[in-house]
Amino acid sequence: MEKKIKTYQDWQSNFDGDLGQYLGKEPCEIDEELYLYLAEVTPATYSSQDFIQTGEASFSKYGTLFYATCSCVGNKHFYLGDLPEFQD
Repeated sequence: MEKKIKTYQDWQSNFDGDLGQYLGKEPCEIDEELYLYLAEVTPATYSSQDFIQTGEASFSKYGTLFYATCSCVGNKHFYLGDLPEFQD
């Protein structure tokens, strides 16, 4: 069974703004509009051509901050989940 791409429009229309509930805990494919929203809603903690971590930590565990993380591969966009802060 093919997984449905999660979209900005579907999130806005059906989840009362609860992005965490909409995206869930598992990696998933998202549309470009949702990817750009995540990249621009707050200044990114880390940003490269194809990888972003949002500006506000989702939580902290054992002193490590975790951030909503997204990646772009080719023309596809993915939400990867809450991952530890990326550092070069």
